[in-house]
Amino acid sequence: ASIVAPGFHGDDVVVIDLSEVGFQARVGNHIPPRSLVRLRVPGLGMVVARVVWSRNGGIGGEFVNPVGEGRLRLVPGYSPIAEAHTA
Repeated sequence: ASIVAPGFHGDDVVVIDLSEVGFQARVGNHIPPRSLVRLRVPGLGMVVARVVWSRNGGIGGEFVNPVGEGRLRLVPGYSPIAEAHTA
């Protein structure tokens, strides 16, 4: 995946977690919290997110517009985590 944020033109990132509402990734540059970023993910395309946290080479972001499960299934290697439901 790749990311574009204020202060630099773009960087490759490793997305380590992806959901309908956000992502976690390993980055090479510090991106301050509250920054708006554009994340390009194969199969998903470009999504806009706000960085919620940034530390030790990792960031967590919340998508401005959540993406649906159907779109996430187009991402190579995406596997939803089944939630346990109790009665």
